[in-house]
Amino acid sequence: MVEYSRKATRIDEQLHILNARGLRTENNLENQQRLENIGYFKFKGYCLPFYEDSSNDVFIAESTFEDVYASYIVDQKLHRILYGLLSRIESQLKSIIGSKIALEYGPLSHYDEKIFRSSQYQADWLAALNVNENRAQERRELYVDHYKKVYEDKVPIWVALEMATLGTVSKLFSDIRPELQKEIAVEKYSVPYVYLASWLQFLTVVRNSCAHNNRTFGRKFSISPKIAKKVKNKCPELEYPTIFTVFYVISKVCKSRNFLISSIEETSSIFANTSNVDISKFGFPENWREQIDTLS
Repeated sequence: MVEYSRKATRIDEQLHILNARGLRTENNLENQQRLENIGYFKFKGYCLPFYEDSSNDVFIAESTFEDVYASYIVDQKLHRILYGLLSRIESQLKSIIGSKIALEYGPLSHYDEKIFRSSQYQADWLAALNVNENRAQERRELYVDHYKKVYEDKVPIWVALEMATLGTVSKLFSDIRPELQKEIAVEKYSVPYVYLASWLQFLTVVRNSCAHNNRTFGRKFSISPKIAKKVKNKCPELEYPTIFTVFYVISKVCKSRNFLISSIEETSSIFANTSNVDISKFGFPENWREQIDTLS
């Protein structure tokens, strides 16, 4: 067994370590409480953009505890805004896909191979459906038992989607037949289906990141959404999978325009009231609102 040599440190000792590495901070009760609420390991993640070099833990001159802490607070607020938008998009997506499949192929057609690209994709869907049914029953969702009795141990597509995660819905869209994908993407989102499939996969990663409270300040997501070259030429920041890119993708798929506008207003207010946070570390250009309005 490998022996871990480092010793645990108290909160005041942790602040002393940060100060010794060049972070300007007061070792007072308020900062100790802040660090204790966040956790030293998590706080260090927010310190990364403030280091002189990624290979060491030495801070850029004049970096302060307040700067790092403010970045953390803004990150938390953006997670909340994004989570709300993504939850709204998820509900809309489930309704759109469920209605399209049910009206054109029938409420139980998702048990049939004909709407899928292959038998393996259908098997993947049914396996995920079984897992979701078990979880819903563990949560005592009464509608599951009701529909399974009415439809002889099967549930209609709209119930299946209600139980599904955004990731499962994203995979379903990727796995259904191209003609069905095209109809949904063009009729409801006015984009080619390959773009919508890519965006849903990207938003799933973002939603999971927000749900697990992962740091998004000074960080890029693990996958990039498909964005037209001409759009990237107009806004080079969209080349990178940052929170700004998330807002662009959301602006393309969110059907609740008023909710989207209010979320953008709230984001703008957060930035305006937190002057010591560098929004470029979230991927935002200075004219980000103009860019979103122009490109949406």
